[in-house]
This record gives sequence, C-alpha cells and structure tokens, in this order.
Amino acid sequence: MSMYSQAGSQPNHTTVGSSTATSATAVIAVFFFVYRYWKSRLDNDDRANANRLSLFWEHVFGTPGSVMDRIRGSLVKSPSIAGPNSTGRNSGDSSSDCDGNNRKLQEIRNNHSAIQSVLHYWFGQHPPEKSQKMLWMIAASSKEHRQKVDSDIVTRFERLLGELASSTAHDATRWQQWCLDPDGIYGARGKIAAIIVLDQFSRHILRHYDNSDNHLPTKECVDQLALKTAELLIKEHSVELEHGMIPLPMRVFALMPYRHASTMESVKYVQRTVEEMAALEEQNAAMVGRFRKATNRRLAVLQDEERRTGKIDTENTAGKNENISADDDGKDQRKQFSDDDILETFPFHADMAPTLRHPIHKTMVQFLTEQGIHPANDAPNQKGGTRSAEVGKNTNIEIGTSSPQKGAIIVSLSGGVDSMVIAAVLAHLKRSCGYGHLTILAVHIDYANRPESGAEADYVRRYCEDHLDNAIDFYCRRIGEVTRGITARDEYERIAREIRYDFYRDTVARAKDAMGLHSKEERRNKIVGVMLGHHRGDLRENVLSNAHKGCGPLDLSGMTGVSKNDGITVFRPLLPLEKSFVFDYAHKFGVPYYKDTTPLWSTRGKLRNKLLPLLEEIYGDGSMNNLSNLAAESDECRTLMNKSMIAPFVKSVVHKPMGLILDTTAWKDQPLFFWKVALREALHSVGLGMFSDKSVIEFLKRIQTKKLKAAWLQCRKDYGVYLQENGQVFVLYPSSFPWSKKDAYGLDEQALEYETDRLVGPWKVRSEVVSAASFEESSELSSSLLEKRAVQSMDAFMEGNVEYFITAPTRFDKESGNAIPIPLVFRQFSKADRPRAWKSCDLRIQSTLPVLGNDKDMVGSGLIEEVEVNGEKQTHTERLIRVSISLMDHGGEEE
Repeated sequence: MSMYSQAGSQPNHTTVGSSTATSATAVIAVFFFVYRYWKSRLDNDDRANANRLSLFWEHVFGTPGSVMDRIRGSLVKSPSIAGPNSTGRNSGDSSSDCDGNNRKLQEIRNNHSAIQSVLHYWFGQHPPEKSQKMLWMIAASSKEHRQKVDSDIVTRFERLLGELASSTAHDATRWQQWCLDPDGIYGARGKIAAIIVLDQFSRHILRHYDNSDNHLPTKECVDQLALKTAELLIKEHSVELEHGMIPLPMRVFALMPYRHASTMESVKYVQRTVEEMAALEEQNAAMVGRFRKATNRRLAVLQDEERRTGKIDTENTAGKNENISADDDGKDQRKQFSDDDILETFPFHADMAPTLRHPIHKTMVQFLTEQGIHPANDAPNQKGGTRSAEVGKNTNIEIGTSSPQKGAIIVSLSGGVDSMVIAAVLAHLKRSCGYGHLTILAVHIDYANRPESGAEADYVRRYCEDHLDNAIDFYCRRIGEVTRGITARDEYERIAREIRYDFYRDTVARAKDAMGLHSKEERRNKIVGVMLGHHRGDLRENVLSNAHKGCGPLDLSGMTGVSKNDGITVFRPLLPLEKSFVFDYAHKFGVPYYKDTTPLWSTRGKLRNKLLPLLEEIYGDGSMNNLSNLAAESDECRTLMNKSMIAPFVKSVVHKPMGLILDTTAWKDQPLFFWKVALREALHSVGLGMFSDKSVIEFLKRIQTKKLKAAWLQCRKDYGVYLQENGQVFVLYPSSFPWSKKDAYGLDEQALEYETDRLVGPWKVRSEVVSAASFEESSELSSSLLEKRAVQSMDAFMEGNVEYFITAPTRFDKESGNAIPIPLVFRQFSKADRPRAWKSCDLRIQSTLPVLGNDKDMVGSGLIEEVEVNGEKQTHTERLIRVSISLMDHGGEEE
C-alpha cells in the first residue's frame, strides 16, 4: 500500500507544485550565476573563445535571458507553477501541472534529439565532396548502395516523416514545434531539419516503397509543406542566411523545395540566391587565403629560425635529442653531427669497369667533347690496352690527341646526389680515362642556415680528399654576412646570390692560374664553366615555375646545357637525363649523397611533391614528357630567334673600355619582346644586370620618339645609360663610372703632387706642369689649350682617356728663387666655377670622374704677387697644367 493511501496522508499538491517551480528556478539561477562568473574571469584569449561559444548557443537557443524566459514560460504556463494562490483551481490540479511540465521538458529534449539526428545523418557523416557521392546524389549505376541508403532512411526516419507531414491536429504538432517555434527554441535548425525530412528523406522513402500504396502522404502534399517550411526559414532567418551563419550545404538544401516547385518564379529565385551564395563564398575563400598566407609566413619564419639555430621544443623533446646540450651559461651547444646524421647513402668501393657503358658516363664524356675537352689517346682503360678504343666504341666521339689542350672544370658541389655524381664521374675520368690534363675544382657554399651545414661542408671536403684521391681541388665559402630568418627574405636572396657568383668568379680565376694562363687575352678567351647538377626533371619544374613568374615563351626552361649568368659560364651536362639515372649511378658505384632537406612547405617542395604528382595523375604519365618537351621547344625557338634576330643585334653592339654602344636606329621599330631578349643578351654578355620590364618599356618609348633628345635614362640604379640625339645608347660599366652615390670615389680636397700618378679605382690620374717656354712663347697656344674640351664626345669618352688643361696659381720659393705652382686637388666643380675645359661637358661625367682642380680656398686669394729678385721686381704668373685621367682596367667582360 502506498503511503498516499493511508488515512490522513493526502499529498499536498500545492507544496509539490511550489517546490518543483522553486527547484527549476533555482537550477536556472545557479546556471546563469556560474555562467556570468565564468565570463567575468576570462582573460582576452579565453574571452574570445567564450564569445564564439556564446554566439553558437545563442544561434541555437537564443540569448541566455531569452532562453531563461522561454523555459520559465514553458514551465509556468500552468498557473499553479506561478504560485499556490495565483489561480482558483484546487490543489489537486497541481499534480497534473507538474506532470505536464515534465512532459514539456521531455518533449523539448526529444525534439532536439530528433533535429540533431536528422542534421547529423544528412550533413555530419562525411565531408561535402564525399556526401555528394555517397548520400546526396548517388549515381544510378550504384543501385545496390542506393537501395541500402533508402532502406536505412526508412528505418531511421519513416515515422518522423509521418509525424511532420500528418494532417491530424495531434501529429501536426511536431511540424508546428519545429517550424512555427513560438518560443524560439529550435531556431533555423528546426526548419532545416524539417526541410531535409520533407524534401529529401521523403524521396528516398517513397522510392523504397516503389510508390506503392502505403500509409505515407502523397509526394505533392509533402513538397507543398517543404516549400512552406523553406519560405518560413527565409522569412525568419534571412540575416543568418545572408551573413554566412548557416553552413553552405544546409543553405543549398534549404533551396531545394524552391527548385522542386519547378515554376519560373521559384527557379529564378534559386538562381539569384545561388549568385549571392557564390559571392559570399568568394569572400570566405579570400579570408581563408589571407589566413593561410599569414600562417604559412609565420611557419616559414619559425622553421627558418629552427633550422638556423638547431633549436627544438625542449618541453616536448627533453631527453630525446642527443645533439642538444646546455653549457654553464644556459646556451645551447650543438654536438658534432656524424656522417650518419647527414648522409642518405654511404660511399663504397665498386668495380668501375661498367661505368663506361652507363648513360651518365657517356653523357658526361659527350658533353666534355662538345666543350672541346678530349682525353689523351694513350690512356689505359679498365681492361688493358688503351682508352681510345674504349671511348670510341662506347661514345662514338672524337678522340683527343696524345697531348690534349689543358682544360678546367668547376663543380658546384652541394652534396646532393646530382652534384656528387658529377664530381665522382669527373674524378674517375681524370684518374682512369685519359683526362689527367683536366683541372677540376669543387666549390661548396655553406649558407650556415642549418646546424648540420658545417658538418656537410666538412664531409664534401673529406670526400674530395680521401675518396676521390685529391683529383678535385676543394674550396668552401661560408656565408656569414646574412642569415635566413633574420635578414629580410628578398635581401637575403640577393646578397647570397652575389656572394655565390663572386665565389664562382674567384674560382674561375684560380682555375686559369692553375692552367698557366697569364695574359689578358688568354684569360679572356679561355672558358672555364661551372657545372651544375640540373636534370630533365628540373626542366619540368622550371616550366611551371617560370610560366607563373611571367617568363616569356623563350625562357620557359630557364636552363640550357650551356648558358651565361652574371658573366659566369654555366654547364648542365645531365640535362638530357632523368634523375633515375643519377640515382642508379650513385647506388651502383658507391657515390654518397646527403639527405634531401628541401622543406615540404617550400615552393620547390610543394611543386615537386604535390603539384607535379597531381598533374601526372590528372593528365597521365605522358604529361611529364610533354612539359620537358615544351622546355626543349622553348629553347629551340630561342635558338631560332637568336640566330635570325638577336645575334645580328648583339654583333652590332660596340664594346669599348668604358662600356657598350648600342645603335638603336635600325631596331627601334621592333616589338617590346625583341628588346627584352636583345637587351638581356647584350647586358648579360658583359656581366651587367637586365633592365626591369618597366624600364624596358620606358627605354623603348624614348628611342621611338620622333625627335630624340640627349639625356641620361633611368634604367638601372647601379650603372648609367645615356641616349644621344642620333639614337646611340651608351651603357657604362659601374667599375669605371660609378653610378650609385654609395660607390663614388670620395676624394674631395685630397691633393696630388705634380709629376706623380695616383690610382683611383681603375683610373690613373696625373698632373704635369707645361714648360714655361711653351707657355710664354705662345699665349695664343695656351688659350687654345685651356679652351680644349675635356670630353670631346661620348664616343671619345668611351675610350677611357680624358685630358684637359688648367691654370694653377704659384707661390714664391725663396730657396730656389722660383715660382712654384700649387698642387691641384680632387674636387667637385659647380656649374659656375668649373674650368673652361669642362664648361660644355656633361655635369654627370664631370661629377663622377676623379677630376683635379684648384683648391677653392686658393682661387682669387692674391697669390700672384710681385717680389724683388736680384734687385728686380718680378711678377709670378699662373702656370699651365695638363691633367690626364686614363682608364687602366675595366669591369665589363670577364677575364
């Protein structure tokens, strides 16, 4: 027997109802107290996360205040919840009110669970791309899978469809709760879930029953209700839709009822909305792009710093890395890296006889032959006899003489497999294949950006000395002037490249010294190339990279077997071969090489590991050959254009000690593309940098003007370019004509004694006193000498010889009894006080050269004076001085 059945133990329904209301209110109050206290205690970062979380819950349920009001309102719809005396009903009604409120809460929970179940099934199982194939648009050919999905939807959601689409008053409550939502509890999610059930699940369910007689409402009825729901969603949640607060897949399916309505008006509405969605997605994509770029930039900086310093996250890796230790000052100390740390494969001694038949060996020998480097014909081969027969048999190349001409090759030895194989082949040729007369030098650049870079530099040195038996002379240059991750990226790349090419130039000079070349003509005519390890695969990467960098159709490959960069001749002997041949040679003949340290996040890493494999997957295996062929055809077009147009132009360029003279009159009507190629060829041939695209356009405008005006052109910051009225363009070497102010000679006010030479850069400056007899005998002659122009013409100036005459004041020397001219000084003249010889000359030339003149303090100071000599008064006149400025050397063509 229950306790309520006992006499005098009737339950106090008013008390029960009051305590229920009080408990509910207390729970809500505690919840919001904790919530507000939590928000007040957040720091900035946590507050941002909390705000995002709050927005999410407000989107689902509304603001905390409105949620509280709704739940309280739902609970107190029965007057008894508001208080025991608020209605006239008896206490017995309170029990039913309590049960009703419990049912209300359970109903809310059930609805939320059902809505979540629908949305998760349709949107939460897979990413959109996979859902498109597996759920949303199942191909007709996948009949079995489609039937499985239909059956699954029937099992899960058939009853829910019936409840939402029912016409009975009781069952229709489900649709009213989700969609009309008078308390705003379910928001847009309720309407979207209803649309999915009515518009999408209904089609799967009807298809499952094959449109046979069943208890379900008709398709037309369901579609009408789905359209009504979609209209409600757009009407009540337009801001959320337009501002992207509702995910794109949900928004797309919310439009489906309009499209299924198949009226002109409804479909046009969908079309307009799709354009709005596309515009919104473009904004989202731009935002993601900016965020990705900023994140990648931050990661690149961190990775550069980590690789440079060798630092690691000590919190996460303490005790795991043996290469890190701390000294007494707490600074990280890097232990020596072993060969095992840096090498991908180790060297071993192999039978070298098969190398003669290897494509790498044949290609290298063929390349050397094309450069005029031949073996001696009496070199022993691997099997006895002479090397000549073996070379002829395997390579079909010209056999050298017994006393071949000396040659030299430089290998840019990074330690990667390509350069290491080149070094190994050259060393083998020198030791065993008749190339003993060949001087081989290896250069290694230690960029000092990674902890192991020093160990790598040391290993390639030891490899040349020990494993290659000193067949190759090794030189290393460590770059300490700039550091990746600290120096600005563009500045770092520029300076590092300058250092690398200066090192190449120094090594070329060493090679020519080793060959016994001493005269300038011999050194200038002898080509010593720097070998790089580029192969056929690099051509493909360059085609894609150069196309996106804006290179022209003649420069897609960016590399040829022989080229000239910044005055350095570059050889790429492996360019015809795939990298697989390089690996094969290394693995068969014991050539070690470093681990590939190209970062996956770098441009080259992404190109090599992601983009190229993706293109090959899309376009097939032959696509990679097509890219390589495109590079080759680009080079062929370049050769054709060079032969027919560029070579004649370059041949017309006049080389002078001071620079180049370009006659533009015969070529001025050629298009911009011609000038880009022609100028680059002419300038690079003497080691000068190319104009920017903008400067080429301005250059072309100036030379195509009908009435030319002489002027200095702003083409480069590091060297001068002068246009003459007749269309000739003068390009001056910066070594003899420093264009940048920072390179000026800076000799102001320094004196030069007469009859002495002073070297200023490449110039020899001398001042001489013209004999008194000559001066006194002919004042007319002296006047004509003073009027003689220092620079007769630009053509004459380009020869590098400047001569002019100037008068110098004198002082009386009592010991000798003679008037002695006061030494001239290096100075800059103003337009007003410059000597007559410079009056009509270009100011820029006068201000750039190391020019001599009278000390400004001596001019007009009354130094011409009368003195008594042997009882006679004599006037000490000015003396005529000849100044010569002669160019001793220039920095154009390499030696």
